[in-house]
Amino acid sequence: MTLADVRPLLSDFGEAFAPASEVRLGQDCHTPPAFRSPEARFEPQKPLTYSSDIWSLATAIWEVMGMKALFSIDMVPDDEIVAQHIDVLGPLPREWWLRWEGRGKFFTEDGHPTDAYLENKWPPLEEAFDIDIQKWRRKWRGVVEEEERAAFVDLIRRMLLFRPEARPTAEDVLQSEWMVKWALPDYERSLNTSP
Repeated sequence: MTLADVRPLLSDFGEAFAPASEVRLGQDCHTPPAFRSPEARFEPQKPLTYSSDIWSLATAIWEVMGMKALFSIDMVPDDEIVAQHIDVLGPLPREWWLRWEGRGKFFTEDGHPTDAYLENKWPPLEEAFDIDIQKWRRKWRGVVEEEERAAFVDLIRRMLLFRPEARPTAEDVLQSEWMVKWALPDYERSLNTSP
């Protein structure tokens, strides 16, 4: 079976909406925690934007590339997901950090992991790439070369910026180096591959 033979079925479970024509507040976001953008939690009274979808898209792309979610898909508390965001991506914006009541379970006031959390700490994005994606690729498909790795990590990092207004648009994602040089050409090749 080739990609051209696949007939995907998309379902939104009644949650899809267009931020340009409908307002939905962060507090009303039902995206699973591992894929939910942090502004839904830290700015619950603000409307969600397409930038929230960019965050979720980044987590989906990561999972497809690595056969593993970037953040825990287990039933963990929301505070633990926030701690994972910090581990993988770096410090939260200051006002979110100060608003986060659960931070003391995971970090000291100066942002260092607590002794209790150290053993559960998640690796930074670049390290996670080697653990989640390269490890799987070494076993099954061959490793991602350094140039592609750098372009991929750069794109994912930009898509996962904490500030929604700083994230790329969907058009920016499609025009990114990783999409143009690797993802889209690979997709085109897969359409023409015979079983």
